[in-house]
Amino acid sequence: MKPLISIVINNFNYQQYIGKAIESALEQTYENIELIIVDDGSTDDSRSVIQSYNIDKVIFKENGGQTSALNVGFYQTRGDIVIFLDSDDYLYPECCKVISEVYNKKVSMYPYKLRICNEYNDEELSTIPTGNMLASSHRELIMKYGYFDVAPMSGVAYSRSFLENYFPFDGVKWNNSIDHFLSFTAPFYGDVVSINQCLGAYRVGHASISQHKLISPDKFRLNLLYTFYCCTEIVYLAKNKFDIDLNLNKILGPYHWKNRLFSYSINKEKHPFKSDHRLIILYYSIWSFLTWENIPLSKKVLNFFIIPIIFLMPKYYIIKYCKKFSIVGEF
Repeated sequence: MKPLISIVINNFNYQQYIGKAIESALEQTYENIELIIVDDGSTDDSRSVIQSYNIDKVIFKENGGQTSALNVGFYQTRGDIVIFLDSDDYLYPECCKVISEVYNKKVSMYPYKLRICNEYNDEELSTIPTGNMLASSHRELIMKYGYFDVAPMSGVAYSRSFLENYFPFDGVKWNNSIDHFLSFTAPFYGDVVSINQCLGAYRVGHASISQHKLISPDKFRLNLLYTFYCCTEIVYLAKNKFDIDLNLNKILGPYHWKNRLFSYSINKEKHPFKSDHRLIILYYSIWSFLTWENIPLSKKVLNFFIIPIIFLMPKYYIIKYCKKFSIVGEF
């Protein structure tokens, strides 16, 4: 039996790209699909573009953030498999056909590669993820490191049975970034079948370049929270489903702790973890770099010396250091 594949396109003010996303869904060579479009209160001409296509399931809602749009979209779906397609990305015509060929009810997630493209639809040789996709042991890697290389939202198809465990998401807690949460919890609910080929394109370098290369201090802090939420869920699932005890502080990872030290040192009042103490964060920053197995010795040694220096730096120099790595805005 051929699975029904639902493609949910969420859109906010991407009138120049939403047409390409819609056409990529309508041009799928696989016939057993349904298309749902959710416009999250766009103020540009997105509505006119969307209405120019003959699509049955279109929802125009008040602006509530990407997560609220995905909540609405998911509950319109009937598919065995669901793809959440960002409106500035697009799929290749064979995407759904390739996924359908490896469909299995025991699979919770089908990650695939995306080709990088620019605002003019010019595609690069580079992909995301860059190397070969992980073929097996996804759950083991998650329990060890808290993540594995996977594309953003448009580069993953999920089984409906898995998604039903989490939808609807709290739109206040999860303003965005539920893609990695879903990808990193899916291996606990079923098998993962990686498709080691490009099945779509991921757009960078357009008007939302700040979302790709620059990050505000507020988003920097939110990302710390999202990592914490995700790793906390991983610890819970490992214990609840497999009776395995994980060390949350370890799987949060060295870069989480290093960034957490930045956040606390720059502005304690806005730091998202109110019970943190600077010395404790310093300890876990050094400890996690030394204990993570997949970090080269040179980086272990370098950070062993750099992190205490950061700890002792005046706030002014820490901010300059952060700006060097594209964290810009009012701290």
